[in-house]
Amino acid sequence: MSIHEKYGLTKVINAAGSFTPLGVSRSSPGAGQTAAEALAEFFLIDELQEVASAAIQRWTGAEAGGVTHCVAAGITLAVSAAMAGGEPDAVAALPNTGASANRVVLPAGHAVDYGHSILQDIRLPGANPVLAGSEKHCSIEGLERELSQQGTACLLLVSSRLV
Repeated sequence: MSIHEKYGLTKVINAAGSFTPLGVSRSSPGAGQTAAEALAEFFLIDELQEVASAAIQRWTGAEAGGVTHCVAAGITLAVSAAMAGGEPDAVAALPNTGASANRVVLPAGHAVDYGHSILQDIRLPGANPVLAGSEKHCSIEGLERELSQQGTACLLLVSSRLV
């Protein structure tokens, strides 16, 4: 009996790629095996995060990295990090940011809904989303105008579904 039959789920042929409403994407057998091994153990999450961050730094050249379950969580954590930086007191105060930097600019065409609005992911840590341009067009000048204010971050999505 397939998992679809076992739980009465609709069988889907996915022609959309990694798409959240369709279960995002499948994992490789190696990733599934590693996850199964990890689920049988306990870890100090801070150590696990340090190891993951170091690997992401090596692979991407980024300052740091973090692993999340989904893009929505990643967006919320990235906005949180942009607002609070490495200050433990600022992190602990989220979403109550007071006068801290809390504007997040994104092209209006990137204000997508994948089961919920991406704007909610930006608002969760206390940020204010600011849309630049229109759903069909956002110029560099439009982004620059919105980004010119102090305390502003920019969020850009990469997807074949965006204009």
